[in-house]
Amino acid sequence: MPPIIDPTFPPALLSRLKKEAGLDVTEALLPKNGMWKSTFLMRAGDIRFVLRMEPEPALKLRRATAAQQRAREIHLPVPKLLGQGFENDAKPFMWTAEEFIEGNFYFPNDMEKSRALRASRNLGKVLRTVHTLTVNGYGELNPDALTAEFADWDDYLASKWREFQRAQDLIDLSAERGEIEEALHFLAKHPPKSAVLCHGDFADDNILLDADDQPRAIIDWNNCLACDPAHDLAYSYVWPQRMDCLHELFAGYSPDNPEIFWLSIRAHRLLLGVMFIVRQHDRANENGKAFFTKMLREVNANPEKWSRKLPANLTA
Repeated sequence: MPPIIDPTFPPALLSRLKKEAGLDVTEALLPKNGMWKSTFLMRAGDIRFVLRMEPEPALKLRRATAAQQRAREIHLPVPKLLGQGFENDAKPFMWTAEEFIEGNFYFPNDMEKSRALRASRNLGKVLRTVHTLTVNGYGELNPDALTAEFADWDDYLASKWREFQRAQDLIDLSAERGEIEEALHFLAKHPPKSAVLCHGDFADDNILLDADDQPRAIIDWNNCLACDPAHDLAYSYVWPQRMDCLHELFAGYSPDNPEIFWLSIRAHRLLLGVMFIVRQHDRANENGKAFFTKMLREVNANPEKWSRKLPANLTA
């Protein structure tokens, strides 16, 4: 049977994979849920693997690979790297090949409630382990995943103030301005003990679960960054918007200072809304910008849901 190769897959990479990784490709297909057409589901005989590509200088893929390797070194459930390399054609790019792992995606809204809550608590425990990996600096990671762009927390927050100002130039945030400014001041007053490696997209199809709702793999580290641990928990809420799952994630994480950590999640939740508004504007995605504007305004619209006090069910 002839190989089944997506027409967008670089032909030269087929021979490169065979030569450098010993993978004689018989199938290269885009995943149904892929957004950027830079990830392929591959098969070489009985071996299934995932191939990722990024044009040079490939900063996202470099730091994602380094972060994933760091996570694997402390026995976190991440895919094994099978090979990596570079193609120096008309448009040079970097590629990586990693093992394919079967599992169920973490989509809480598509899961039976008890399973969604159980999975969320289990993921909180894993995330606590991820955050034992420290980084020198904050913000966007350098390719080594050991250092980051801003020297300290104040510099990182200054970048968030600038992002907030830009968001105000794009949409009317007069009703939310006080909340966002309060969040920034809170985070300045309560900095994290240290910068930690954050996954940056800890949600949905970046998490694979087994039949018992235990994490099988944390994948796609392209948005990893150095930040406050609360950032990852706040991000987990963005897509499903399930407060019950966030509570279980929090309980599984078991932070040292629950009250401050809850308020930090609340603050990062606001900053994520600001970030996404700017990002969607830059992508000329008006629907996306409207969605995240609504998400940002939810904190004001639901004061009980996003209370400044630690929810009673998390105090035990």
